[in-house]
Amino acid sequence: QEHFRSGNGSMARFVKQEHFRSGNGSMARFVKQEHFRSGNGRNEIGEAETEEEAIAFASGVAGCVGFSRRGKSVFAYRRRGEIATKESLGWDPKEAGWEWYDRVFDSQDLEAIKTRRLAALAVTEAELDTSLRHEDLLEDFRAMQAALREGGALEGKDQLDDADKTKQADQFAIVDDFFKFCDMRPVLDPIFSKRVEGEWINCDSATWRETWLNPFECLGEEEAACLPPPQLDEWHEPTYDCYCSSGTQDPAFIALQTGASLEDIKKLFKEPTDLLRWQVDGVDGDHQSLVYVALVGQVRNNQTQGNQYNRQVLDYLLSLSPKYFMQQMTMPAGGYTNVSPLCAVLRQAEQASGILAVIQWMCKSGVMTETLFTHCESRTGWGGEEQRQLPEQKKLGIRTKTWTSAAQIARESGTTPGMADVIAELDRWDSLTAFEKRRLNEERFEDLLAPALPKKMVSLTANSASVECFGIAGELIATIELDQGADSVWLIGQIADALGVGKDDVRVVTSKGQLLQQAPAVPLSECSL
Repeated sequence: QEHFRSGNGSMARFVKQEHFRSGNGSMARFVKQEHFRSGNGRNEIGEAETEEEAIAFASGVAGCVGFSRRGKSVFAYRRRGEIATKESLGWDPKEAGWEWYDRVFDSQDLEAIKTRRLAALAVTEAELDTSLRHEDLLEDFRAMQAALREGGALEGKDQLDDADKTKQADQFAIVDDFFKFCDMRPVLDPIFSKRVEGEWINCDSATWRETWLNPFECLGEEEAACLPPPQLDEWHEPTYDCYCSSGTQDPAFIALQTGASLEDIKKLFKEPTDLLRWQVDGVDGDHQSLVYVALVGQVRNNQTQGNQYNRQVLDYLLSLSPKYFMQQMTMPAGGYTNVSPLCAVLRQAEQASGILAVIQWMCKSGVMTETLFTHCESRTGWGGEEQRQLPEQKKLGIRTKTWTSAAQIARESGTTPGMADVIAELDRWDSLTAFEKRRLNEERFEDLLAPALPKKMVSLTANSASVECFGIAGELIATIELDQGADSVWLIGQIADALGVGKDDVRVVTSKGQLLQQAPAVPLSECSL
């Protein structure tokens, strides 16, 4: 694998191929131009010894409208881009050996794209899946259709200028993107964003902008609504570039990184808002929240401070503000690795004893949630298969599809001494029933989740004639005799009556760890009691 760093600072990942693709066997026609294009849009990179091999490679890239070539390097583009000049680039691509080849579209190409373009323009907003009808996504839908209408308006024109040719070429990629968009069933997450400027930052500025996944999503909509997204405008202004070691580092970060005593930590952190801090990464863009630094710092300091120290410091920070602590648990770093705090902890494999201490604290204290465990790492870092850009004006972003769990990440370092114990702890937590995981979360965050929690939590043990109901501490609350043909609504009502509370104030969990729903009613014979 090779990495290519593109002009906007992001890094796309490519795999070097030993062969060159020719698509369906046909070879597209490309013409070498005197001008050079910047080739915006997604691209693929390959190698070619000859011009013919370069054209064969570009022909095999879906939607390719042009390619640039220098020596053995070939970049195939799906969008045509602006003409790049010596003045606009600050260097002359021709003098540097680069050549640009425009694709020439024949009548068959244009007729085929016309058919697809008309089909795309026939799609109405009402026909879209409900998951696509958010205003942010409808803006994209409308913009693509508007661009396709501009492409259609070129038909019948005798002469096309360069701008027209760009619209004609780009409609191939736009049509592909349009139908992929219509097939999506996206999950939308809120975007957090903050730009900071200063001479102490590499390149004088940095932006932390990413989507945020609610760690309580696994508990239900009402529980997730108890934790709002982070608002970086309310945070302390960062003053330090952790990559370049430039600026003035916040004493709070120094204390967490160097293993300050619990007493000193308490002097630095007195108010909930004291947790709202971050450090800039001015090179890779992997910014660090205070919780990120606290967890990784405890891992690295574990061998000298001992496990008890870790638990006390982390317990104190969590107790100071469960809200702000948990907000930061799912804030991706935003750059080259784009790791979450949990993923950053697991990547410290050389400090396995420290990892184990932090993971045990998370799993036993109720901080670990199913959402955190499952969505530990995405592939959205620079060069990742799902690398993306989040437009400035958007408030919601599409959730990436591919995720790696905490256990999977730990297993990647399974041969490292001590990591077997980490894997065992993660597997132990993963094997808990849904009821037990929920109990741990609700006990730890009882105050934060209070608006969504029922007054009573009941678990069931059933036989053929009756159901025994147990409280959260394991005490027997009631025994309900089963009627033939009874359903879930009837059973919940019987339990509520026995407890003297309303139906909405009781939550019933089966012995299989499943939540018994009030609606729609399900026959008990079909429930896994």
